[in-house]
Amino acid sequence: MKEGSLAVKLENLKVVLGNKVVFKNLNLGFERGKLTVVLGPPGAGKTTMLKTIAGFIEPSEGKVIIEGKVVNDLPPSQRNVSMVFQTLALYPNMSVFENIAAPLTAQGLSKEEIEDKVYGIAKLLGITHTLDRKPETLSGGEYQRVAIARCLIKEAHVYLMDEPFINLDLKIRSNLRDELKKLAETLSKTLIFVTPDPIEALALGETIHVLIGGEVVQTGKGIELYKMPISLDVADYVGGGLFNIFKGEIIRKDSEYFFKNEDFIIKIPKELLLNDLSLNDEYFLLIMPENIKPRSFIEENYQHLTKGKAYSIEVLGGDTLIYYELESGNILKSLVNTIYRPSVGLEEELYFEPSEVILFNKDKVPVVKWNKYT
Repeated sequence: MKEGSLAVKLENLKVVLGNKVVFKNLNLGFERGKLTVVLGPPGAGKTTMLKTIAGFIEPSEGKVIIEGKVVNDLPPSQRNVSMVFQTLALYPNMSVFENIAAPLTAQGLSKEEIEDKVYGIAKLLGITHTLDRKPETLSGGEYQRVAIARCLIKEAHVYLMDEPFINLDLKIRSNLRDELKKLAETLSKTLIFVTPDPIEALALGETIHVLIGGEVVQTGKGIELYKMPISLDVADYVGGGLFNIFKGEIIRKDSEYFFKNEDFIIKIPKELLLNDLSLNDEYFLLIMPENIKPRSFIEENYQHLTKGKAYSIEVLGGDTLIYYELESGNILKSLVNTIYRPSVGLEEELYFEPSEVILFNKDKVPVVKWNKYT
């Protein structure tokens, strides 16, 4: 990412809240005119980062740079940022129109300019029918759209969104994600969106920064984070707990390496390995659920893995997630792209795609090459 393309840059940032060091040396950039997502678990520092950019929290060290200018000494009102907080607050005594228009009224714009801008953003967000209503009459999705409209109507260098969909039901969240992504592309605004939800991050972000423990541990597109995690911790988090992760050891037969645990032994394709493997260390094998199939769904190149008994089935739209219990008691998850309802207790032979496995060493670092996504 080129320096001149950054709307916001955090440089060697240290933030201490009470006795807790939230950021020790955070360096991060956000591209101008793009929607960028920061993904991280609760307590990772996401909200603190946004409040530091906005000027509500003062860093102990380092620089906050907005459009090439160091703004550490500027109050929030002079940083030209707009923010949607986790806890939304509309003015209850004002109409939706008046709530959206509030930032423009404060700027002293004319009545005609305010009307044009309010109706324009309301049309983009599909809330023109609510403009005369009071906040108490709005549904959750409408309320959220009004808050986003009030944030985006202000001409700002950057728009900060702190988990704005966190309290909405899944369908409304999905709809709003789609709308926000289209809106960002239409308006070419610089948006920084933070969330603890990997699904939300993968759905929204062209660029995603993974923030864990106050550090950015990986940056990339959604497919890169999903298919090429830099560590087992990132994989487990981005996968939302759905990835199949097995602990085991490496054995060698002739010149071939095999991963062995209590449930199966599989060959690790030599062409995937970055270097030789140790025979005395612990390893972790990751297989994504979409790369494990029962016999009737196997594709070309799939190989036998083990057998298991179906004990739980979840239909996810047009896909089915099947949980299989293995002989050891371990659970194996398989995702098939159709509706499939095996009877509970049915034992099935399970197959996997060998070129899609990811092997991690004892330090939880991958020891295989990425073959399709580089």
